[in-house]
Amino acid sequence: TFLMNTEKPEIVRKAVLILWATLGVGFIRSMIEFPRLAEQSAAVGGAGFANFIQMFVFLFMVGLIWAINKRKNWARWTYIVLFVLGAPLAISPLIQSLTHSPFSGILGLAQTAGQIVAAVFLFQAPAREWFKNQPQHSPSL
Repeated sequence: TFLMNTEKPEIVRKAVLILWATLGVGFIRSMIEFPRLAEQSAAVGGAGFANFIQMFVFLFMVGLIWAINKRKNWARWTYIVLFVLGAPLAISPLIQSLTHSPFSGILGLAQTAGQIVAAVFLFQAPAREWFKNQPQHSPSL
């Protein structure tokens, strides 16, 4: 049956909560990994460059999660595309993290697992229907 349901499905609520949690874990990891990242980026600006990139990514993700929560279908698709493209590029840094800072590496594994779960949740049938069936707003006078 077709319902123009404006209520957010529980699976979307869970996905958004998981995304906020993974962002928090990422923030903690960035603080743990910052000295190593600053050293690795010395050739392109060092700590300042590393800090700029981390803040840009963090703020971008805040906006993306907010947009997903506000039923923006483009944000859901942007998330999945960036996740699929970024996952292979994250393997080497995750292995390095496990080697240099096992606690951060374990957090990274948990973060990745959460991101996978959120992606799956956002593309389950109730979520797909909720994003697809946007309520129609009549123009106000």
